[in-house]
Amino acid sequence: MKGVSTIIATILMLVIVISMSAFAFTYMTGIFTRETAVVLSVDDMTSCSGTSITVMIDNSGTSSVDATKVWLSGTNAAGGAITGAYCNTTAGATISAGSTYQCSSTLTGTGGFNTVKVKDPTGRTRSAAIQCTG
Repeated sequence: MKGVSTIIATILMLVIVISMSAFAFTYMTGIFTRETAVVLSVDDMTSCSGTSITVMIDNSGTSSVDATKVWLSGTNAAGGAITGAYCNTTAGATISAGSTYQCSSTLTGTGGFNTVKVKDPTGRTRSAAIQCTG
């Protein structure tokens, strides 16, 4: 019985290896693109006047995000929950890639350090401590 020649076997192995490498590259590119598309964080310019917290959001990702799908919440200085709200309720409001955005909704904290949480549409949450004097 004759087997496959060594030349054909070598060519088949090369085709398999190249195909697997192309698949791995495509898969990894998709993961990294999806992970960096929208990266939101609470900006240092977030401020508190009395007990009204004005939230500023940084989008250091590569894609814009609909501001009506970004959820704000947190914990007040006394340990109670801050009533949540969407960053903006106006249709078409977007947080552009590489920009800072002021949410039109405000949160109500208490005197002391309040924890503000920002949740993007994919469910990732970032938080920051904001001091209120009221």
